[in-house]
Amino acid sequence: MNFLKKQINKLSALLIILIASCANNQAPSGGLPNKIPPKVLENYPLNKTLNYKNDKVVFYFSKYINRTSINDNIFISPKIKNRLSWSGKELTVNFLQPFDSNTTYCVVLGTDYTDYYGKNKPEKSFSLIFSTGNNLDSGFMRGKLNDNDPSGVYIFAYYLDNINPDTLDIRKLPPKYRTQVGSSGHFEINALKFGKYRVFAVRDQFKDEIYDEGIDGIGLAHKDIEVKNDSLAFVELKIGLPIDKVKPSLFEVEANYSRKIEAVFNKSIDSLTVNAGSFILKDSLTNKEHEITDAFISSLSGRKVTILLKDDLDSAKKYILKAKNDSEKMITDSIGNPINDTLRTRIFKGTADKDTLVPKFSFVPFRDSVMGINPHLNFRFRFNTPMQSFNISDKVKIYNVSKKDSADYSSKEINPLIISINPVRNLENDSWYELRFNAEGLKSYSGIKMKDTIVKLRFKTSDLRETGVLSGFFDDSTSYKPPYIIKITNKEKRISYTCKVNNEKKWKFEELEPGTYTIEVFQDSNNNGKYDFGTPFPVQFSERFRAIEKEYSVRARWTAEDAYIYMK
Repeated sequence: MNFLKKQINKLSALLIILIASCANNQAPSGGLPNKIPPKVLENYPLNKTLNYKNDKVVFYFSKYINRTSINDNIFISPKIKNRLSWSGKELTVNFLQPFDSNTTYCVVLGTDYTDYYGKNKPEKSFSLIFSTGNNLDSGFMRGKLNDNDPSGVYIFAYYLDNINPDTLDIRKLPPKYRTQVGSSGHFEINALKFGKYRVFAVRDQFKDEIYDEGIDGIGLAHKDIEVKNDSLAFVELKIGLPIDKVKPSLFEVEANYSRKIEAVFNKSIDSLTVNAGSFILKDSLTNKEHEITDAFISSLSGRKVTILLKDDLDSAKKYILKAKNDSEKMITDSIGNPINDTLRTRIFKGTADKDTLVPKFSFVPFRDSVMGINPHLNFRFRFNTPMQSFNISDKVKIYNVSKKDSADYSSKEINPLIISINPVRNLENDSWYELRFNAEGLKSYSGIKMKDTIVKLRFKTSDLRETGVLSGFFDDSTSYKPPYIIKITNKEKRISYTCKVNNEKKWKFEELEPGTYTIEVFQDSNNNGKYDFGTPFPVQFSERFRAIEKEYSVRARWTAEDAYIYMK
């Protein structure tokens, strides 16, 4: 006790000196602001103090702090009412109610406050732990949030040993333990009771300590985390966009022409759920059904659907368009939300106007004489109006200019607006080609002929021999349950590639641009080809993943084969 009193007296004396030397509460003027992040130099009481009886804690910073920014960046668990006061670089947290007895408290300074100039944030959070009794809760949890912009994200940890985990609803219940992630993505929560915790990463936009569905980005751990005395509790997290549960609805319908309708939805629609059988069109008076010959997404936003009809509409009549909602023909948005059952019908007026638009190309895959085209590239052409089907082999030729021979290709009508041309074999490296599209005689869906149009595009392929290969092996420390997906990212260009681990536990990426690559792996439990961040209520844990700390260098004409990935 005498030693503790001496330490407190020393700190008190130091604080008096510091307060006296910092009578001016603002940063000195003059000079350019530096880029050094602020940090805590001294704190009172000392970390892990026992039997603490004072009614305040004190922090002394390395530089002047933007006081407004720190108001929402102090987290105290268990919660206790407090008031902040400043003197120069010194912050005092005054507690406005008595402490609970024999309780461990943790005061955390987050990472979202700045220095006086508002430019620099701390690199990591700071925790001050003390107890009002003879013992400290000594459990702790470490982790990392793997994200391109982790700074400012909150980690919510809920103690499960005294509640029914199935009833935990973080939309209503604030966490007892909370901290904030710094720019490195690493975080630590101290002074935890031993037991199980449910851990979430939350981009808490309102800083209200609860999860606001549809507003806050969120990610879960892949399981509940056990904090024990004899092992390190470490958790890796990823965070996704706000969970969108808004169902798509049919917003507006208009008859552009007598055989063409445009339906607009409130959000992007999954193109795979749109076809002629996705809608029903009826006369509003007679209930007679009109035949739909085609329906497809016709805007880059994915919100507009063009519907083509077999027969003309009547300008004197009104019609009802209904999006189907049965299990086989249901329209969904791009993330799978089904059509809103009460907002899938619209009434619109017919028109007798004929479509006299002359068809032409509205988009070609690249400009003439371009270089550096990937030999694997598929060539897409887009028309300004829906077209009748045609035999593309009579219209398109691809020539190797130097060898004067043609390249075989296949073609696919994506929809009546878009044609995709796909070389059967890879084009040769570092070679000049000419793609010729003779559109003479093509007709729009309304029968208007395309003017004599010949598109000639000369292009030079890139040299994929100057690329590299990255490959390796994979194993799982628990039980090997495929599928697993490897994701690599070029750090310089922020371009990512994915592949599945094969049956021999191997993976391989070919024709990579030289550069530095990061690697992560996840267990694709639902086999949908993408990482699932989990949902908070009812809880669905995220998929298991691991981010590999080591970075790999890919060089031209070189194969890196030693990337061994181990899922912990």
